[in-house]
Amino acid sequence: MQRRHQKVLEEAPSPAVDEKLRAKMGAAASAVAQEIGYVGAGTVEFLLDTDGNFYFMEMNTRLQVEHPVTEMITGLDLVEWQLQVARGEPLPRKQSEIGFIGHAIEARLCAEDPAKNFLPRTGKVLRWQEARDARFDVMLREGMEISPYYDSMLGKVIAFGNTREEALEKLAAALEQSSLLGITTNRSFLVKLLRHAAFRDGKDVSTAFIPEYFPDDASRADKAGENTWLLAAWLADGKDARPINEEWCGWSNAQPLPRVWWLSHGGELRRGTAASARGSTKISMENVRTAFDNSQSGFAHAWRDDELWLQTGAADYLFMRETFRQPVRKREEDSDGIARAPLNAKVSQVSVSAGDVVAEGQSLMVLEAMKMEHHILAAAAGKVKSISVHAGDQVVPGQVLAQIEVEATTQAPPVARH
Repeated sequence: MQRRHQKVLEEAPSPAVDEKLRAKMGAAASAVAQEIGYVGAGTVEFLLDTDGNFYFMEMNTRLQVEHPVTEMITGLDLVEWQLQVARGEPLPRKQSEIGFIGHAIEARLCAEDPAKNFLPRTGKVLRWQEARDARFDVMLREGMEISPYYDSMLGKVIAFGNTREEALEKLAAALEQSSLLGITTNRSFLVKLLRHAAFRDGKDVSTAFIPEYFPDDASRADKAGENTWLLAAWLADGKDARPINEEWCGWSNAQPLPRVWWLSHGGELRRGTAASARGSTKISMENVRTAFDNSQSGFAHAWRDDELWLQTGAADYLFMRETFRQPVRKREEDSDGIARAPLNAKVSQVSVSAGDVVAEGQSLMVLEAMKMEHHILAAAAGKVKSISVHAGDQVVPGQVLAQIEVEATTQAPPVARH
């Protein structure tokens, strides 16, 4: 399963490959290696069509990222084998001596936002906790910075089961029970994929699965329900709490003063008010517990200033909290011709200059991040008023890149093409 021609889920054995087809592919792969006199670990890739015909695509002269699924079903250590071969030692077994049992599946955990066309994301890890009953090939720790200079993959999570269904459920559960807060990832989206009925069936799985079943950002987003808003509101209100004795908490000899704060998530803005006295607090711990006990869902959270990173089961959310004032509603920057950076990236190319007339959808510049290019397009026709960056500059999310004197008063937002 792929997104933007990059693998997301990998499994072995393939539900689309039977014993006869596997033998043919194996013979073809061996022929390729023998023809060029290749010695060492390597991976030959083929494309398979709906009629069962396969076609040579490429050979990678190394182990693939997904080699753990092969190791799990065969019981072999391929990394050890490649070291033995490099020392001139023979392979420990013949092909005829190798079999496999069960099923294994791997998910690539990436720092990216599925709800924003899989844009790579950066930031500091505030919380990281692995689940049990799965293999985690990661190098994550709390406090580490995820930079824009490397691939967006943070690690791999692999599960084994006696059947494909068992392996899928184990992997989904492991991802669901793990916590990674402080940076936007594809964790919850991976769970959506693994629990999708068509993927579980396995008959209609191809490299086009994600575009077919999750065609737009909305289909991949985690939308906060009322229970989640309630929990976020309680956590936001508790951020003001002081660590004093319970019996004195919120004491006042007058009518309790309300605390007013605002929460935003996914373009939605809500106002919250809670009295300082416990007896008149609108959002209580009891309400939160009742709501989440009914759904049998745990949660984890972390704060970065006024950012609330919240995980409830398989879903991840980012709420913004502001106090004592109503936050500025979504700026209408999209209509003033300002193009802003959608992510941390390096400007690899600037295609226009101040004074140029551009058409709607024309590329203004190219940003490069985590081995991918992102074209910044003009949201509307107009004249380039200014360019604020040069090739080679590093930019951060929200940074002004260019400004266009647009021909109309209301325009769509600048977009990034991938």
